[in-house]
Amino acid sequence: VAVGLSLTCLQRRLCLGRMNWALTCTAMLMMFSCFGCLLVVLEQERFTSVFFCCAIVCYFAWVIQVSAPSNTVQASAYCAVGGVVICTALAFNLWVCYYLFLAWLCLYNAVVPDGEWVYLTLEKVGEAGAVYQSV
Repeated sequence: VAVGLSLTCLQRRLCLGRMNWALTCTAMLMMFSCFGCLLVVLEQERFTSVFFCCAIVCYFAWVIQVSAPSNTVQASAYCAVGGVVICTALAFNLWVCYYLFLAWLCLYNAVVPDGEWVYLTLEKVGEAGAVYQSV
């Protein structure tokens, strides 16, 4: 989770030429919320649902921020459908609803664009005939 979020923030930084602090803060909060969800393995826990709710809200914000400004309507519809799926899963507590949640998560690539490709250009610095020694 953390690697994908940080690489997307880096890609946005390189493409825009400036740091998008709202996207970066959303990424950090979502990362810490996802790690908080892992505390469900503790025996006496009663608070991981707070981390899950925070992670979902951050995920909604992430989807809308990454898809803006070109695809905001489709991203908002995706988040609305996700909210309905999550509420349905919590209300009925059926295993089918949890698979609907997973199927909804799999639609992320259909809603959020990949963004611009980032290319690196390398060139040799120094004399043309210079010999480099290794340490």
